[in-house]
Amino acid sequence: MDKCTEELARCQSSLIELSKLLQSLEGLQRTQSAPNFTDMQVPSLPASMSPTRLHSSNPNLCAEQVDIQTPVSRQIPDNMECGGDYIKLQENFCLIAQKVHSMLKSAFNTVAMEKEKIKTVLSDQEQSERSAQVITLRKSLSQALSQNAELKTRLGRIHSESVPSEQTISVNLITSPDEVASYVFYWIKSLFCCHCP
Repeated sequence: MDKCTEELARCQSSLIELSKLLQSLEGLQRTQSAPNFTDMQVPSLPASMSPTRLHSSNPNLCAEQVDIQTPVSRQIPDNMECGGDYIKLQENFCLIAQKVHSMLKSAFNTVAMEKEKIKTVLSDQEQSERSAQVITLRKSLSQALSQNAELKTRLGRIHSESVPSEQTISVNLITSPDEVASYVFYWIKSLFCCHCP
């Protein structure tokens, strides 16, 4: 982007220069009406003033011809100078315009490249975030499954400890043979006492 900024800054300065050249061209057109090539040609002499062969009987002919040609010779450098300035301004304008076009094209290509780089970075970042989210979800799912299995194990253990077996009940009721004999003895004695007069 720094390169693009520099190119745009150069374009701006060149555009300012183009604006000045355009103003100069317009001013030249208004003041001197920029000549074309036909204006720069030497006008042809009338037939009556066409060069004739000098003759000794007409000595003023040479001076007359020189007087006629002198204004024409004075007009040619002025027109050529005006046309040369105008053409030079046009050439400078075209050169700078081509330079601006080249710099703008380069800046456009730079912006397009940076745009593709940004798109690639954003795409990679999005994929990275999605991968991170998938990894986090998988980790959470694994932890949930582990906790579920642990809870099932604890519930099974609590259930098995809270329900006593038949063997445990019989052991709790009949602790020793002496107690059984004592219980039977008192039971028989109570029967005899009930049947005695």
